Formats: sequence, structure tokens, C-alpha cells
Amino acid sequence: MIEPSDIRITNYLKLNGKPVKLSAELMEQIREIQHELGPIPITPPHLSLLGFVYSGGNYYKSCGSVKVWVLKLKGDRFRVTIENSPWNRVIDYIHELQNIWYNLFQDELFRPAPSPVVQMPIHEHNEPLYAQWQKELQRIKDEERKLNGNRSKYQWQRLPSPTFREFKEKYLNSSKK
Repeated sequence: MIEPSDIRITNYLKLNGKPVKLSAELMEQIREIQHELGPIPITPPHLSLLGFVYSGGNYYKSCGSVKVWVLKLKGDRFRVTIENSPWNRVIDYIHELQNIWYNLFQDELFRPAPSPVVQMPIHEHNEPLYAQWQKELQRIKDEERKLNGNRSKYQWQRLPSPTFREFKEKYLNSSKK
């Protein structure tokens, strides 16, 4: 059971086992639903969803010039620390991390809205452009093998291979004609 004094509006919690973002409406009913609320344990996927970046076995997120690190401890525990500061706190749950973030920066820590999907150009064969590029690179390698025959790899004549950017520009320019 979570104490109402430990949570804030916008905290992520479990309500009847399902994840919810605590709203003002739910907060008004907190005394009635208190026994149905539970914490959400911190996991690496949750940290990624909250915008933390994986680095060297740990996670960090910046706010301005300040980096907040979340370090994995034994078991299911994590240590929150601020770069170049002796301050740290051991936590277990997402709402604790959200509350620390808010206390430090007066800003909410929540899952950012998904970025818009960038549609890759599609060839007339309904194949993504990057797949066509991979095929083109394979074609060039096969051509190099035929050209060089039994020569050692150090004597091979190399054929120019386009970068993805070059391939994309060539494709886009040819499709405009």
C-alpha cells in the first residue's frame, strides 16, 4: 500500500494491477482507492521510456547542465545520484524517481510523446529504401568477387560503394524525373 503523502498527480502507479498515470480525478478519490494502488518497480525499459539514456551499465538524463544518474544495484534496487555531487538516494519505484526529479527541477518526469514516424521512401517493389541499399551493396560485393577472381584480398580492386545518404539522394533524384 502506498501512502497518499508519497504520491503526486502525474505519478505512474498500478491501479488494480494496471499501470495508470495519477490524475486529479484519481487523487480526489485517493482515500477510497488507496488499497488498490501499488508502486511500479523500476526496470531498464521503464527508464528508457522516461527518457533516460543507457551508458556503461547505468542510465542518465540531463536537465540543463545537470545529469541525473540511475545506477543499478543488486536485486531490484537503484541509486539515484547527481553528477559531481555527493547526494544520492536508493529507490525501488518509478513514482519515487518522478518525485525526486520534480523536487530537483520543478519539472515533471513522464513518458515523452512518441515522435512522429518518418516514412522511408518505398520502391515500386514495396521494399524500403534501406533494403534496396543493402541489396545494392551485396551486388557490388558480388561484382568485386567476379572481377578479382582468385586474387588475395590485399590485391583486390575495390569498387565504389555508396553510403546510404548517397543512395537515397540518387534514388530521390531519379524518382523526380
